[in-house]
Amino acid sequence: MLQVLTASETYPETADPPLVPQLRRFRSVLFDVRRRNRDRALPFLTGALLCQKGLAGKLLRRWLDPERKRSLRLELAIAKKKPVLVHSHSVVAGASAVRAAKRAGIPLVVSVTGSDIGRALMSEGSHQLLKRVFDAADAILVEGASSAEDLWRLGCAPRKVTTIPRPVQVEKIAPRGPRGAEARQNDPRLRMLFCGPLVERQGIAFALEAVARLARGPPGVHFRLIGTGPLRRPLSAIAKHLGIEEHVEFVGQKRLEFFLESLAESDVLVCPSIVARDGDREGGAPPAVLLSLAAAVPVVSTKHADIPEVVQDSKTGFLAEERDVESLTVCLARVRNDLAFADELGRAGRKLVEQQNDFPNVMSRLEGVYLEALEQP
Repeated sequence: MLQVLTASETYPETADPPLVPQLRRFRSVLFDVRRRNRDRALPFLTGALLCQKGLAGKLLRRWLDPERKRSLRLELAIAKKKPVLVHSHSVVAGASAVRAAKRAGIPLVVSVTGSDIGRALMSEGSHQLLKRVFDAADAILVEGASSAEDLWRLGCAPRKVTTIPRPVQVEKIAPRGPRGAEARQNDPRLRMLFCGPLVERQGIAFALEAVARLARGPPGVHFRLIGTGPLRRPLSAIAKHLGIEEHVEFVGQKRLEFFLESLAESDVLVCPSIVARDGDREGGAPPAVLLSLAAAVPVVSTKHADIPEVVQDSKTGFLAEERDVESLTVCLARVRNDLAFADELGRAGRKLVEQQNDFPNVMSRLEGVYLEALEQP
């Protein structure tokens, strides 16, 4: 079985680690490029770095360069593991792998994230880093057609770009659908669910404003948020300011089982994604959206990046405009007011994920990319 080095800049810190491919011909070995994010220059050395001149300064800057350190660790890992291919799961990891893969004479595959694309569109430095990866990589992977078009506009050769959606083990998720009639009778409130990092690109502040509008009239609303992040306290402050503290429940980071149980107690998953001020955005559909569709629970999201490819407006969910509270409120009210249609949307969402994101099919496509990269001269 051929070995692939799967390089990430966040594993294993993140709750959503990079996919470990389960392939017929390949075995994946995970490599944490940033070594648990501890290879930044120490603060007390920063002054020395700036003060030193000449050869000493040059050597010090070279020693502290995080990309060089990541590249050297990758070279050591390649020499030890002897993979036939490196698959990097971000542009940062990909840039670090360029030199290592070239020295080893093995192909480089890079998955480009939404954050990679968004920041490249806003920053010349990020754009240049992305272009360097474009030139060196044998294949560039994205999760949706919108991201692929952005890469073409940023200068990537279309022949290098392959769209591979995020895989879902659909058969392991029961299609429970939104809450049944008896549960709704016992608790008539619209039960909303969010799951993901509490960061700007999630657009949660707009969802809280929609909750404030929906909470004014019967039957009320309950909004559970699963996840943690830098905006936890600011979002709590917004909920307090809007007077909806009793309607909002922050439960922190939880395991997948808790999320699936919460889905079974919910009427809708809300994912009001936006492009953040620093360019951060989604690439492909967020994992919670795909899991919700697999569980036959309708999704209310936004017309953002690749999301409309899976949350199809009035087919598998509803789509609002980004940052548009009125539009988001209308979409949520449609779920609340037409429960039969919400059930229909849930069933259609399950069918779409079965067709587009089924784990074995996606893995087969990924294996095809690996084999094609290995066959290139």
